[in-house]
Amino acid sequence: MLPSDHTKQNLLRAARTVLRPLVRIALRNGLLYSDFTKEVREAFIEGAQALAVESGRAPSTMRIRLMTGLPSTDVARLSQERTTEGGAADDQVRMDLHTVAASVMSAWHSESGYVFAYGLPVDLPIRASKGRPSLQHLVEITDDSVDVEVVVEQLLDAGCIKTVGDGRYTVVSRVYMPSEISAEGVRYFSEAIERFVSTVEHNLLGERGTEEKRMERLVFADHGIPESRLNELSEFMKKQWDLFANPIDDLMNSSQMSRTDPNEPIVNTGVGVYQYVSRMPAETSSEQEPGEGPSK
Repeated sequence: MLPSDHTKQNLLRAARTVLRPLVRIALRNGLLYSDFTKEVREAFIEGAQALAVESGRAPSTMRIRLMTGLPSTDVARLSQERTTEGGAADDQVRMDLHTVAASVMSAWHSESGYVFAYGLPVDLPIRASKGRPSLQHLVEITDDSVDVEVVVEQLLDAGCIKTVGDGRYTVVSRVYMPSEISAEGVRYFSEAIERFVSTVEHNLLGERGTEEKRMERLVFADHGIPESRLNELSEFMKKQWDLFANPIDDLMNSSQMSRTDPNEPIVNTGVGVYQYVSRMPAETSSEQEPGEGPSK
C-alpha cells in the first residue's frame, strides 16, 4: 500500500530531522555530499533487499529498482561492488576499542571476583598473577587481540576510571562514553541511533499480534525548566539511572541468563536512556501536541 502524501511529507520531515546531527558531524570531518549520497543509495538498496526477502520475494534488480526508484544500473553496480569487496566485511571485523571498553566496564561490574559483596567494583591493577582479578583478564575475556594499555588509556580519557596508587585503578563511571570524536565515537553514534530508531520502528510498524511492543518510555517537563536548574536535574537523573540500570545490567550478565541449549539462538538486547535539551520553542502542529503519544 502506497503512503498518502501527508505520510510521505511527515516521513521526509522525519528523515531530515534524524539526518541533521549526522550531517553536522559529517561536515565537521570533511565528508562531502557526494560521499553521503552513495551511502544513502546503498542503504535504500539494502533496505529494499531485506524487505523483499522478508516478504518471500526474490530481491531481483527489477524488484529493487521498482521499490527504490533507483536506475537499474545503480542497483546492479552497487550490488556488484558489495560482492567484489566482500559484502559488509566491516560488520565481520573484531570488536573496535569502543565495544571492548564498554564490555570491560560491564564485566567489571558483574564478573565474580570483581565486585564487593555490596556491589561496588574492586580496584584493579593492569596485570596480576594467574587467577587474580586484573584489567588484563577483563580485556582478554572480551577480545584477547587487544592491548590492555590501549583500553586503559581509552577508559582514562573517557573519565570512566582513575588511578588510586600502587598501579591500581578505580571505577568513576559505570558507563563508557568516547571522550571525543573518533572512529569509535562515530560508531557509537551510529549504533545508538540505529538501536533507538529500530525500537520505534518496531513499536510503530511491527505486525500486530506477532510480537510485544519493546520498552520505550519518555518523560519531559511540560513547560520546561529554568536553565539554571538544568545541572541539578541532570545529576538527579544520573543517580536515578544507576538505581534503575545496575540491577538490570547485573541480571543480563549473570549466569542466570546463560544459554543452556547450545542450539538456541542468541539475541543482542539492552536498555538505554538519554537526556535531551532544547533551547528552541517546541514545534507544534494541528496533528499532535508536543506531549501527545503512546510513550508518556
